[in-house]
Amino acid sequence: MPSKIKYIFLTFLIFLIFPQKINAAFSFTIDNISNSTIFDKEQVVSATLVVSDLPNGDSYFRIGIDEGGSYVGYNKVGIDWIKLVSLSGDEINKTCSKYLKISSDGTYVIDFKIGSDVDVVNGDHILKAHRFRSTCTVDTLKPEIAIIILLPTPSSSPSPTQVPTQEPTSTPTKTPTTIPTVSPTPKPTPTKTPTIKPIPSPTETTEETFTNMPTLISQNSNRSTPEGMVAGASTTLKPPIIAIFLIAAGLLLLAVGGVNLYKKMKTEYNSSNENT
Repeated sequence: MPSKIKYIFLTFLIFLIFPQKINAAFSFTIDNISNSTIFDKEQVVSATLVVSDLPNGDSYFRIGIDEGGSYVGYNKVGIDWIKLVSLSGDEINKTCSKYLKISSDGTYVIDFKIGSDVDVVNGDHILKAHRFRSTCTVDTLKPEIAIIILLPTPSSSPSPTQVPTQEPTSTPTKTPTTIPTVSPTPKPTPTKTPTIKPIPSPTETTEETFTNMPTLISQNSNRSTPEGMVAGASTTLKPPIIAIFLIAAGLLLLAVGGVNLYKKMKTEYNSSNENT
């Protein structure tokens, strides 16, 4: 048997003996999703992945809504929500390690939501799964499942109907009635009683008062205006009156004393003449 025929025969025997080993290849599918209709952007959809014959090494999985070749949404990894980027972006930037890491066959659940900052249109959509190799290159397998998005549409507020404006009818202006103002009754102002200063007694007059008396009188006599006279009367006329009174009293006493002295001397003279 020629050598070529031997090799062909051996290869055929290998395929017959180990068909499963030769035909076995990696596969994963989206088994089911918790909700097939999304009514809110923050609504969480849980997708179940079944992984078989996973190649050696680390692999990273994610799911997202296909928006015309661009995949949008968020995947929950641990306690964090990871926002999806483009497949090429993950491959170029080597950021695939932020997604769910799977190292063996089995069944896994990935939580997905659209996210309030993501814009999608209502209608039928496709939810796709992706597997990244440890080098962040994407596997050719992309299982998918149908999903419906029915987000509430913002109600447009109706434009206000324009109400025709009516011209205001002119109302006759009323003449205001004049109300007499009542003047308040004036309160009587209490009259202030002038305080009368007591005239100092003669005993309080000092020699200095009598010494300055002519000067005060001459100063007051030179004032010709009534204002000066009034001012002099209220301030400098009191000492001259007292002085004149004292001088008159002194002259009177001197006159009385002189008369008495004259009478006494006359009496003594007459009595002396009678004795001789």
